[in-house]
Amino acid sequence: MQISEVRKIIYNELKKKKSITAQILNYTPYNIPFIQSYGVLAHLVELGAVEKNDRIYILIDEKKALGIFNDKVPAKPEIKKVKPVTVVQSRNTSKYVFEKIKRSKSQTVLHLVKAYVRDNKDITFKQLEKIFPPLIKCFGVVNTIEQARLLSPDPKRARYFFKEEHIITTKDKQRVVVCNQFVYSAFLEVLVIAKDLGYVVTPE
Repeated sequence: MQISEVRKIIYNELKKKKSITAQILNYTPYNIPFIQSYGVLAHLVELGAVEKNDRIYILIDEKKALGIFNDKVPAKPEIKKVKPVTVVQSRNTSKYVFEKIKRSKSQTVLHLVKAYVRDNKDITFKQLEKIFPPLIKCFGVVNTIEQARLLSPDPKRARYFFKEEHIITTKDKQRVVVCNQFVYSAFLEVLVIAKDLGYVVTPE
């Protein structure tokens, strides 16, 4: 989606509803990728047009919000902000603690899903998919092993946790695997889900 279109959608929704979340923007009818939503929303916060409260972005100055349509807004500050995040992700140094064990972002999600199925033994795959919606385009958070192998045919570049000890079996006998392609924005959405489910995940 063109960034100009994303700006227009977010501006109009904020003007109409006064508040919005990146998660809502990711679903129909918007279908805006998280990375684009977070970029525009972060720009609005920087302009002083929007206030962030937890995962909710609240419009506080409609005139300042028009600044996102100005392509001459200094690019350097944006680059400086994005660069550190990119470096951290490429080095994969961020760790999180879940159930007293420190793990990477993707490993944390894997064990969070396993814990949820462990604690909810009657869960079916379809129900599990609703609990952990497809935050990652194409791959989703969870998938059946058959579908996952179609989406990740190269064993040298596996997009899911395929090891036998990582495979989860739901009540309807589906063998389920968890995606390992977690960018930071998608991981933040999983943290929100974890909190809503009553699970505690903390940075190391």
